[in-house]
Amino acid sequence: MNSTYTCIGLILLIIISTSYYTLAEDFVKRVEDAYIRALKLNEVGFDTSNIVSTLNSALTLYNQGDIVRASNTLTIAEQELSRLEASNPPLIREYHLRLSIALLLLFFPILAYFSIPLLYLELWFRLRRSWRIEYTR
Repeated sequence: MNSTYTCIGLILLIIISTSYYTLAEDFVKRVEDAYIRALKLNEVGFDTSNIVSTLNSALTLYNQGDIVRASNTLTIAEQELSRLEASNPPLIREYHLRLSIALLLLFFPILAYFSIPLLYLELWFRLRRSWRIEYTR
């Protein structure tokens, strides 16, 4: 009878440790995803320092063993990220527009440097195609 309880206890211990490990992987994956989303928003121009500090405090709480508060803190950070991402499309379009204009302004002089002499030579040859060359002695 005593060995039966021991086996049940060991089985429960294995199940709990496996589920805890899965919970740990899930939590770390959520933090990584949130951090990547925060980096992308920061590249566009949003101030995500508060979100990153919230993610840091969630990791600190998780490492201290307070999983419930860590999960709540992570949820708050994810909600803030979702709110910022919802207002993101106009800024992304503006960012891409500015980038396109800058690349066009950089590309135009290079294009002109190579194409204007070629166009000038082509025009020069076409205008003088009908000329006749006469040798005089």
